[in-house]
Amino acid sequence: MRLFLEEGAKRPLTAPPAFESDGLPVLSPGGRSIAFTRRQLNTGSVCLLAVDSGRVQCLYGAGAPGGTAGQIGGIAWEADGKGLLYYDKSAMWRMALDGDRVQRVTQVMEGVFTDLTGDRQGRRLAFSKISSDFNIWRTTRDGKRSQKLIASNEEDSEPAFSPNGRQILFRSRRTGSFEIFVGDDDGAHTRQLTRFAGHLGSARWSPDSQWIAFDGYGSASEESAKYTNIYAISAAGGPLRRVHSGFGRQHCTGMVARWTVDLLFAVRWKPAGNLEGAVRGRGACAGGEIRHVRYDRIARRPIPLLHE
Repeated sequence: MRLFLEEGAKRPLTAPPAFESDGLPVLSPGGRSIAFTRRQLNTGSVCLLAVDSGRVQCLYGAGAPGGTAGQIGGIAWEADGKGLLYYDKSAMWRMALDGDRVQRVTQVMEGVFTDLTGDRQGRRLAFSKISSDFNIWRTTRDGKRSQKLIASNEEDSEPAFSPNGRQILFRSRRTGSFEIFVGDDDGAHTRQLTRFAGHLGSARWSPDSQWIAFDGYGSASEESAKYTNIYAISAAGGPLRRVHSGFGRQHCTGMVARWTVDLLFAVRWKPAGNLEGAVRGRGACAGGEIRHVRYDRIARRPIPLLHE
């Protein structure tokens, strides 16, 4: 669409076929061409519009060798007008041009470069990057005063105060993978409790604040790494114990740990057709069941260690 600034009028410059759309227009340094994308439902092309004649030529699409995946997220001209940089799916690409013909396309670098754009001198690029930082905060009951309690450069989440109120546990990815950490109730003196090196979560304290149970999978040292199991570890540290396992042989998809006064419950569920059906189950999830391990079995009669 061309916009005439003086009178505010608009005039279409392209007319895409039915069920297609044009977007992301970028004027070439010499002002003679406009690069843009032409998108269909699951594909896309890089196209050129000749400003003087209005001729449109789509240069590169999903069907071409090394062609686009239809997820173009930005275009930038090179300073001499003989090349384009564009972001597509998971990398930045360079398209060398000879007039309105493609000479070659090469990958510049992998990464996410949403809204890729460049200056007219061809010296700088800019793009959008979404980032998030999960921290743990403390607040008063009325919510009027909040204070950051635990923070790092990676995600810190899933906090839980111990029943005696003296400690707090949380999950953190500060070491590169999710692990369980424990600290004082004010967030001081935190220490790493597990070295699971997989995915874990839903950690829960035992009623006497002596044990912590959690679900996990994916540990490189675990025989049943591809299945979720329940683990327990002393709050003071020590060996990790697999409390309940073997569900994988029954194609179990997940478990979470729950405590009562003298029992550690392992809630298990099988596929219920869809997530909604699983969430609506009673007690456990739909199509699931509840297994339990006696609390005193952990504290007084040690269960097998992780590698036994």
